Amino acid sequence: MLEQQIIFFLFYSGNSHTTLEISKVTGKSQEEIQKILHDMDDIGSVIMKNGLYRISSYTKKQMKD
Repeated sequence: MLEQQIIFFLFYSGNSHTTLEISKVTGKSQEEIQKILHDMDDIGSVIMKNGLYRISSYTKKQMKD
């Protein structure tokens, strides 16, 4: 599942990333990544600020438990 791939990438990188950076890692188009990230932002899995995406503290906590 692509959402899991994105979450693992953001979690283990520890940094914020652009859609271009995430699309390069996943091998998917920027448009596809952007749509998925918007959906993930709506449910609180990721947070977007200034065009950069990072994993939310809620998701980070879930992964550590």
